[in-house]
Parts: sequence; structure tokens; C-alpha cells
Amino acid sequence: MHAKVSKSGLRFFAHDRVSPDCPSNGETAAHRELKAVIAATARAIGLEAEIEASESGWRADVLLIENATGRRVAFEAQLAAMTADVGKERTERYAASDVEAVWVSNRTASWLFQIPGVKIVVTGEPTVELGCAKWSGWWRPAPAITLATFMRSLFARRLVCRQLDGWLEVTLARGDGVIDRPFPSPVVWAKPSEWDTYQQHLRRREAEWERQRRDAGTHAANIAALAERQQRLVPLAVDRAKQQTGLTAWAGEQEKWYAMGVPIFLRNNHRLSDGEHLWGVVCPVASRVGSWAQYKWRGVTVVAADERERRRLDLAMHGAVNVIVLGAEATGP
Repeated sequence: MHAKVSKSGLRFFAHDRVSPDCPSNGETAAHRELKAVIAATARAIGLEAEIEASESGWRADVLLIENATGRRVAFEAQLAAMTADVGKERTERYAASDVEAVWVSNRTASWLFQIPGVKIVVTGEPTVELGCAKWSGWWRPAPAITLATFMRSLFARRLVCRQLDGWLEVTLARGDGVIDRPFPSPVVWAKPSEWDTYQQHLRRREAEWERQRRDAGTHAANIAALAERQQRLVPLAVDRAKQQTGLTAWAGEQEKWYAMGVPIFLRNNHRLSDGEHLWGVVCPVASRVGSWAQYKWRGVTVVAADERERRRLDLAMHGAVNVIVLGAEATGP
């Protein structure tokens, strides 16, 4: 091998000829340059960097070591095509040796946001362009940072790799324009504080969903209980109306105009010209009864299933409408 200088001014090694014993045999110049960038950046911030480090089951393009802690992170310069599944399997192999993995590419690789990885630009100062995310009520791509800053933050645990629950929309260059591409359940690098805030957001959201489910269940139970009370009391109310007036009485349909109560109508069969009029309303919903009821229902009998319901309805109508209790729970006439 011999030393060369890349277009970006970085020194790296290139093969003079094919050497079957060299670990870098078969690699492209871009691949070797990327490895050299990673190693040089790591050494510049005080980390140990070993190119083509290996143990049983894995070989790292560049193995970064923090001597003070012994923490090891493998940086894999992955420029060739690779599926996310292969990347996950190799990441697990590293983890089995207590080695973290960071996959690095100079393009928006198909595995980006599916495994711990970043896209970097090596022109000028090496920069992490994609892979980090920022939480501000929703997740969005974080601004670009230098590769050195990324490494420092990684080893200082100011950046952690996590998988998000949701989508991350990333603006990507395409030809002469840009497109917004959504990534589902992306794997990103984020600040621990923002990740904690996000977890709190998820807990609040789940609590709200649970409250809504609980309220929906309570609402359904209340509707069923109301229907049961009305079904039981409507015949009693019709009989009471007949006994009081001597007129023909019948029940209408439950509807919102009667605060979800069932109306009881009267008709004088001997004087049809009198038409029909409202005698009472069975079990209207107190929360739906407004102040209008004390005027529109004046002279109307409102039927409640028990004393508790009677008090609620009486309060809702300011005591201006006659409310009676019918059925087995009734304690008075």
C-alpha cells in the first residue's frame, strides 16, 4: 500500500497491487477513505481507533475505544448494498461481545433509520448529515453536526440510539429538487433528555387513550342503563297518564328534543280537533336538560326512576317542572 491524498485533502492508504493477505483487499478507494476519516476523527478527540479490528464472529472497519472506561464502539463504513436484516444480525453479533455498532454511509442507504446508523459527508469537515433526531412536540431530523461532535456525544452518552413509535419525515435531495420521505418506526440518535420527554408524552397519550376508552365504556353503560329504565317505566307512565286524564295515552320515540327522554302524549278521541299534547317525559338526561325546560315543559310531568334521578332533574330545571318517581323505587304517590 502507499499513501495518497483524497480530493477532500484527507490522507489515506491505497493498494499498489492485489494483496490477498491485506484486510483492505477488494475495498474501493471511497471505502478506505471513509475508514480513514473515521479513524482520524476519533484519534483527534482522544479516542483509540483500530482499523480492521477483529474478534471471534466479527471484524470492525474501525473500532473506537475509550481507554478510561474500556467502552468499545465499532464504526462500519457500509457503502455496498446491504439489507437492514443483515445489518441487524451483525449488530447483534457485536452486542454479544459488548461492542456497540454505528453504521456509516455517504448516501441515504436503504438501511438508514432501521439500524444504528448515520449518513456523513466527508467533503470539508466530516459531518453527520442524517441519523439524529430532535423532539419538539414531534420528532424531526436534527440539524447536521460534525462527526467529531457526534463521537464526543456518543461516548459522553449525550446521544443514545432509540427506536421511535411513529414516523419521521425527512427531506431528501432528489435530482434538481427535494422530496419529503416518511420513515416508519425509525431508529435514530437523540439526546437522552429529549427521549425522556418523548416517553412522558407517550405515557400521557396512553393515559388519555385509556381515559377515552374508559369514558366510552361508561357512556355505553349509561346508555344501556337509561334504555333499561325507560323500557321499564314507559308502560307505568302511560298508565299514570290514562288514570289522571281519562284520555288515550301513548309513548313516542326517545329523541334529543326531549333530552333523550321518551315523550308521553295524550289525545281526546271524542274531540279530535283538540289534537295531541305532551303529558310527560320519561327519564330525560339531566345533563341535557337546559333552562329552556322550565318554560317548554311547564305543566308537563317528568318521570324519574328513583329519588336520586328526581333530585338531579329537579335541580336541572330549577324546580319549575313537576318531577315524580314511578316504579318499585317510588316512595310516594
